[in-house]
Amino acid sequence: MVTDDIPKTAIITPFGVYEFLRMSFGLRNAAQTFQRFIDDVFRGLNFVHAYVDDCLIASPDRESHLKHLDLVFERLQKHGITVNVQKCQIGTDSLDSLGHIIDAQVIRPLRTKLATILDYPEPTTIKQLRTFNDLVSFCRRFIPKCALLMKPLTDQLRGNAKSINLDDTARKAFFTIKELIVKATMLAHQDTRAPISIAVDASNSAVGGVLQQWVNNSWQPLAFFSRRLLDTESRYKH
Repeated sequence: MVTDDIPKTAIITPFGVYEFLRMSFGLRNAAQTFQRFIDDVFRGLNFVHAYVDDCLIASPDRESHLKHLDLVFERLQKHGITVNVQKCQIGTDSLDSLGHIIDAQVIRPLRTKLATILDYPEPTTIKQLRTFNDLVSFCRRFIPKCALLMKPLTDQLRGNAKSINLDDTARKAFFTIKELIVKATMLAHQDTRAPISIAVDASNSAVGGVLQQWVNNSWQPLAFFSRRLLDTESRYKH
């Protein structure tokens, strides 16, 4: 923490005034500041994927992994960074990261994330529907045409009503999304040697696409994209 900024973090308690001597994640812009710092720490190490304080080290084999670890530890030591050994996984073929399961072949949502959606009751209030929409949005890159499928539900979010009663179309969409969550497409990791393609589609109410790669004589999805059109966009001339 810069000396001049320490007083800005002061907290008044019954036991006295306390100040942070190091940056706390509770401070405004702390996460962004740390992200820039950690990006600088690992700059040039393309096998390191850092999201704030979660760092993945991806290696093709054991020998490469050991070399990568040496380079990472060297950078950490150079910048005076310590790690919590209890939170580290080294040399594993599969791990949980940021709500996903990642292994050598694919990435997919954690089962607990999917279970939360599958067990979610039919919403009767706008707040409940927004929560369900947020849960689905976390998994939307695994679901083709997600925005179009969710449209009957997101249409219910318009207006000022606090309570809702799903009609047959919206109720069907609610359960269809749940069925698709069970079958959520596993996404492949990019093979930098493989040809890449973007397939797109559109309707009067939504647009979507898939980023895919050609491997073993078939297209493997890397990510799905979709969003509903704004009212003005839906009136564009074709």
